[in-house]
Amino acid sequence: PFLDQVNQLLDTHERIKAAKAAIQTKHEVVSSTRKEWFPIFAFSASKGRENKNNVSPTADTRLNFHEIGLTMTQPVFDFGIRDTTTGIAKSEVTQSELSLELTKQALLFEAISAHVNLTSATLIHRYSRQSVKNIKKQANLEDTRIAKGAGLSTDVLQSKVQLAGAKARSIRSNGALKIAENRYQALFGKIPFNLDAEGILIPSVELERTLEELVEITLDSNLQLALLDKNRQISKKNISLQKSSAWGPDISIIAERKYKRNVAGTVGSTDETIVKLQFTYGLNLGFSALNTINTARLG
Repeated sequence: PFLDQVNQLLDTHERIKAAKAAIQTKHEVVSSTRKEWFPIFAFSASKGRENKNNVSPTADTRLNFHEIGLTMTQPVFDFGIRDTTTGIAKSEVTQSELSLELTKQALLFEAISAHVNLTSATLIHRYSRQSVKNIKKQANLEDTRIAKGAGLSTDVLQSKVQLAGAKARSIRSNGALKIAENRYQALFGKIPFNLDAEGILIPSVELERTLEELVEITLDSNLQLALLDKNRQISKKNISLQKSSAWGPDISIIAERKYKRNVAGTVGSTDETIVKLQFTYGLNLGFSALNTINTARLG
């Protein structure tokens, strides 16, 4: 039953659901970044009235106009910005998968701890109650001996002191049991077995390897170390991304088609087609790009 509870916990716990949702989100980010290379279609339309005062002898114009524009932009080269962004997104998928496994391990540890604590608290409280019963019986025997003139008052006093100590331990163990019960219920939702029943035991597991071998395996496959290494890789890629974004221009092929009527003082309908290779580069004259790169390095 305990193993079934653990398996259900690892499938249905909210932290597990959140970690799985994070993985799915990162996969969507990867798909989104890959599509940055797809062409971009833009549509524009305008309508209004244009009054144009021309230089003599050209007559002034007062025209109602409208214009429709279609634009297709195909990215060609961006000095690694889009590819690096996709690489970061892929690394974040792996990062989220490692976080999911760490979450499972943490929940597994909490489940084992909750079960062990509940089991030990139950046994300790059971023994403490039995101790109170035994000492009470002994105290009653001492009272009976005193009543018959065969006992010593010091024995009665000692029995009462022992009984008081046993009751105090029973109260403490009962408090510890309630804490263990609450922790178990918070994790699993309910306690599926009778705590007063005999045979509440900690499941035993036989290790197939020695402790030294298990320690070595743990160090070699430590998920926390793997997560830290993945964070380091993402940081390096982010520095590269910031460099490309700061210093690299964007090169695109742009195709435009425009349909105009009464635009720019030209009476009647016209249309134009433009195909061009566009080079775009923006530079902040305060060289804030250096600060951005340094921030990525320090982060």
